[in-house]
Amino acid sequence: MPYSNIVYVKLFVELLDKDDRFLYQLNESQQLLYLKMLMMAGKTLNKIPKTFSFIRNTINYAHEESCFKADIARIQTVFPKLKEDDNIYYFEKFEELHNYIDKDYIKSKKNKAKDDLGETSELPTETPEEEIRNKKENKNKNKNKKEETIPDKTVVINFEDNTKEQPFIDRKEKVVDVPPTVPPPPSQNGEVKDGDVVKITGIKNYFISKYKEDRGIDYIWNFKKDGALMKGFLNIIPEKEMYSIIDYYFSMKDSFTISNAYSVGCMWMKINFIRQEINKLKSTTQNPTAWR
Repeated sequence: MPYSNIVYVKLFVELLDKDDRFLYQLNESQQLLYLKMLMMAGKTLNKIPKTFSFIRNTINYAHEESCFKADIARIQTVFPKLKEDDNIYYFEKFEELHNYIDKDYIKSKKNKAKDDLGETSELPTETPEEEIRNKKENKNKNKNKKEETIPDKTVVINFEDNTKEQPFIDRKEKVVDVPPTVPPPPSQNGEVKDGDVVKITGIKNYFISKYKEDRGIDYIWNFKKDGALMKGFLNIIPEKEMYSIIDYYFSMKDSFTISNAYSVGCMWMKINFIRQEINKLKSTTQNPTAWR
C-alpha cells in the first residue's frame, strides 16, 4: 500500500538467519545504530542530517563522535546501501522499498494512479494513523445512531383491511439493582399482622438495648434482613419467650457467636439450641433468668 507519509520502517527477518552480516559482522552497538538509522530515515524522509549533535540527541547515542564515525564506516562496509554525501546520510532505494508516494505527486494525479496492470486505483490521502482515527470516529457515530430512541410508539398491523393497533414494546429493559431480601421463615401460627407491629418494634428495641449494654456500641439495624427475621421469630415464638431468648443469647460466649458479632442472623441460626438450653434451665429452677 502506498503511503504519503512514512510511519513504519520495514525490517527484514532474514537478518536473523539467512543473512549473517547483521548478527556476525556487526557488534551490538553497531547493530543498534543501524536500526536507529533506519528509523531516522523514515522520520526524515531518507535525509538524515549529517550532524553528530543532531543524531546523538535524536537516538541517544552514548559514545564519542570518533566512535560514531567508526561505527558508521563499519556499517557502510557491511551494508553498502547506507550512503552519504556532504550534508546527509541516506539509504539507497529506501523510498521504493517503503512504497513512499510524494504528496505533490498525489495531488498532480488527482488521487488516481495506475498499478502494474494498467488499472486505475485510488491512492490514500491520509496516513495510517489518520485512517485508524477516522475508523474509530465512524464506529462511534454508527453506535450513537443505533442508540437513538424510536419516535413512533405504536405498531400498526394490517390483516385483510382490518387495522389493529398494538402498544409499542420497548426492548431495552432497564436493569434495576434490587438489594437481596431475606424471606421470613415459614409460618406455623399464621403471618404477623399489621396490628402486631408494636410487638416487633418492642422486640427490636429490646435487642438493640441489650446489644448496646453487652457490646458497648450501637447495633446497625438492617431493616430488610433483620426486620424479616424478627417477623419470622414472632410467627413461631411467643413474645414473652423472645425476651428470654435475647437475654440468653447475649450471655453466650462461644467463638461462633462472637465471630458473627451477635447479629440477628446469628441468633436465628442458634435459635433451636437457645430454646433447648432455656428449657433445661427451667426444669431445674423457677427463675427464668437464673443463668444470668
